[in-house]
Amino acid sequence: MTATDTYSIDRAQTRRPSRARSKSVLFCTECGYENPVGGDWEISQQGSHERRCCPNCDAVVTDR
Repeated sequence: MTATDTYSIDRAQTRRPSRARSKSVLFCTECGYENPVGGDWEISQQGSHERRCCPNCDAVVTDR
């Protein structure tokens, strides 16, 4: 029979699997394009108003 060693591991010491995308990713609902917030979105700004549009299909992604 083979001996089995058991170790207690604190949850804080375990690593989470790496994710392919950042939490700050925007998605275009029209064509499915995705890119980080600081990516290549087309940004137009008038005063404090900002609009981000998709570089593929020109759909408005954010308007604030």
